[in-house]
Amino acid sequence: MIDKISETLGIETWRLKVAMEKGIVQIFDKPFKHMIFRRNISKIEEGTIVNLENMDVIHGYQKIKRILYLEPVIKKYFKGKIAVEEKMNGYNIRVYMYKDKIYAITRGGFICPYTTHMLRKNDEIKKFLKDFEEYYLCGEIVGKYNPYVSKEYPEEKYFGLFVFDIKRKNENTSMRIPDRNKLLEEYCIKHVKLFGIFDKNEAYEKIIRIIKYLDKENREGIVLKDPDMKIEPVKYTTTSANIETIRKGFEFPFDLAQGYMNRIIAEAFKCFELKLNEEEIKNIARKLGESILIPFVESIKKVYEKGYLSEKFMLEIDDKNLVEELEKFLRKQGIPIILKKQNSKVVFEKIYNSSYDKIKNILKNGFYF
Repeated sequence: MIDKISETLGIETWRLKVAMEKGIVQIFDKPFKHMIFRRNISKIEEGTIVNLENMDVIHGYQKIKRILYLEPVIKKYFKGKIAVEEKMNGYNIRVYMYKDKIYAITRGGFICPYTTHMLRKNDEIKKFLKDFEEYYLCGEIVGKYNPYVSKEYPEEKYFGLFVFDIKRKNENTSMRIPDRNKLLEEYCIKHVKLFGIFDKNEAYEKIIRIIKYLDKENREGIVLKDPDMKIEPVKYTTTSANIETIRKGFEFPFDLAQGYMNRIIAEAFKCFELKLNEEEIKNIARKLGESILIPFVESIKKVYEKGYLSEKFMLEIDDKNLVEELEKFLRKQGIPIILKKQNSKVVFEKIYNSSYDKIKNILKNGFYF
């Protein structure tokens, strides 16, 4: 079996064995027997799933590089045309069909029971995957009813998938953007907004205008792609998105905030590149400072007055078994949670123990470092 898997993946047998011994590669029996890559191994991406029952390989979705300074990226990174798509603020899912059943695979390679349950209600997605069984869908789940990123969009208030890639199983190749969108529209499947495909020599000013528009609308940003999908995509986020992300991070400062320095760096370069005047930079600096300090102070108050720090999500689940399955799934991933049933809805609280413990210790002893 190991030799066959190694041959399918194109990596050495000894390398796969060592990864399994170290727990970097793990095997699960349910809902079908499959292997998950928890980290990059050779050319196999983190989050890759291998269906051990039929040897389908669902490659992990690559981490997208963040653009700090736009102009040289347009000049040097892209060869000809540049497709500009909206970057939505949700969570990354790959949608795979096996034995006529849909499975929703998270970026980490786990099959999420809640997302799977919700997507199985979508007849258009089911029909597409039956008709094109050699492919799987990659997209962003957005809306306020989910256990990961609760954010409403005008296009989807509660729960919805917006596809941004169609990949071929085993080969890890993507469909061309024009072909992809045409096909999705034929099947009435939503996709991320395509602002246009521009010649690289004319793209810069158009992209700047798009970013400014998205910033006013409090949207996340853009992803720049080669229309033929031969070059890895890159992302560029708005000021409003950077500040909101930093604000959320400092609500749970010792769990989330320490990884957000790249957002501040991106904002500094954006201020320079857009040639903002002193007053405009001061306005961003004020918002940035507030996004760091205010949620941090509020969290200190909560720890002082209450017993824990948490983030609340609302889910709409009418299946008791699914509630229990989701709770087990999240706990297995090391996410401390509380689930409370409220009529047809479930209030899901994600507990941030590290921030709570450290803030509590500082309040008690006065020291941290």
